[in-house]
Amino acid sequence: MAEEVGTHIYVFYAIYAAEIAVGILSNAFIVCVNSLDWINGKCLNSCDQIMFALGLSNAGQSCFSGLFISSSFLYPQIFMVDYVFEAVYALSIFTSLSSSWLTACLCLFYCVKIIHFKSGPLAWLKMKIDTVLPWLILVAEVISFTCSFSGIWAFTKLFPKNDTTALRGNISSKAAEFQKNTRHIVSFFIPSFILPFLIVLGTTIGIMWSLCRHTRQMELKMAVASSSLKIHRRATGTMMGLLVLYLSFYVANVLLTIGILTGAEYWGIVILVLAFSPVKSVLLILGNSKLKQNCHKLSHLMLCKGRH
Repeated sequence: MAEEVGTHIYVFYAIYAAEIAVGILSNAFIVCVNSLDWINGKCLNSCDQIMFALGLSNAGQSCFSGLFISSSFLYPQIFMVDYVFEAVYALSIFTSLSSSWLTACLCLFYCVKIIHFKSGPLAWLKMKIDTVLPWLILVAEVISFTCSFSGIWAFTKLFPKNDTTALRGNISSKAAEFQKNTRHIVSFFIPSFILPFLIVLGTTIGIMWSLCRHTRQMELKMAVASSSLKIHRRATGTMMGLLVLYLSFYVANVLLTIGILTGAEYWGIVILVLAFSPVKSVLLILGNSKLKQNCHKLSHLMLCKGRH
């Protein structure tokens, strides 16, 4: 029985390491493509700016989530040093929130660009979106950074009675343990993640409604309209994929937070959470023509080198 459990742990760590590596590399690809364009003097459009910011936040999410989970299971004594646990947890929350809010910005950008608004605030936003978007990205990062400080109070460090060494901050795996403040996590973090999810949901519904309404009209027009319809469908597919991905991610995190899972179910949910960043990067790459073309070029180059 012990050998079976040990084997399962090794399998988990292998999958876990692969997910972290793929998440960092795939998002680094998004960042590098846009960075090279900027270095070569090309102007990054609004969509490129969001993709660049998303690539950074998703790579950070893979890195810090991986650090938090690996340290929790492999080197728990590291977290006994004052504020190390809180800092790592806050950084993982920051990157997760940043990714959520930037995804909401991306979906809002697609919605505003594609749907025709006759008047009102959204019509004004449609005309000013290229100017407003950098400020939206900045606001998303500020909100994420501010909310991440609440992670410091998400867990309480408990010291055993009559243990004086723990009070001096010595590193000892037996010196203290962390108690999850479930009420604090649920009351603060869930609303923080729900709002960007609602933006993704609302913009996805809006763009799907627009697609259904205008598909027949656009198909009756010339090739330019056909090209616009193709872009419309690609954006809709990307947003629907992100919506399903975020819904799965939030449900998995809620299950982990309330602590009702044990054994294989728990490890399976952890693997699902760690898959969020690499799967999201794949959706972003497939939904962006520039990233998709560069990915094909890179794949072709690697295949040619592999044959030689």
